[in-house]
This record gives sequence, structure tokens and C-alpha cells, in this order.
Amino acid sequence: MSSEALAELLAAPALAAPEGVTPDFENPPNSNGLAWFVTTIFMIFATACVCLRLFARVWIDKKIRVEEVMMICAYGAYWGTAYAGYSLIFTPGYYVHTWNLQNKDLIRPLYVSFEFDDA
Repeated sequence: MSSEALAELLAAPALAAPEGVTPDFENPPNSNGLAWFVTTIFMIFATACVCLRLFARVWIDKKIRVEEVMMICAYGAYWGTAYAGYSLIFTPGYYVHTWNLQNKDLIRPLYVSFEFDDA
């Protein structure tokens, strides 16, 4: 594929807009504030639960079991998922209609969405 054809393909709309709707490629409407709020609240809640569990097991019982080690590994995996969720806020955003995006805008979200599928 030539570079001109590739540039034309990437500049094309990701989906045809419905009748009477003008696509907004420069500043598409989104709900990124809601995404920031929900992701942050659940990260705070998950962190509080992990800290409470570790406090109860390690500080009070003075024991470390396999369950606590697996919990820490699962918490790390949860942070990886949260990273992917936060990175989607920046490109292209949450609740953005596909007709407000160009094909080039879908490269990063698709990469983040399928980043861990090789495992």
C-alpha cells in the first residue's frame, strides 16, 4: 500500500455519521470526567480492601500465607487493568461515538485493548 493510500485510509471516518449529524473530529464529545471518577473511586476502594486485609493478616495474626501472596499478585494485575482504563481516557475518550473518530484515532485504543491478548 502506498503512503498516500495509507494516509487516506487513516484520515477516513471510522463510521459513517447518521443522517443530520455532523462529525466532530477535532473535539468529540465524551464522558471522560465520569471515567476518571469511577476508575479512581474503585481503585481507592480496592486499595483500602487490600491494605485492610494485609493489616489484619500480617500485623495482627503475624502470618503470611499463600493467599496473601496471590492477593498481591492479583492486585498488581488489577493495576495493569486500571492503567489500560486510564490510558483510554486520553485517546480517544469514553463514550465517544465512532462517527466522531477517524481511523487513525483507533490505533492506540485497539492496541491497549489487545495488549495482553498474547499471554
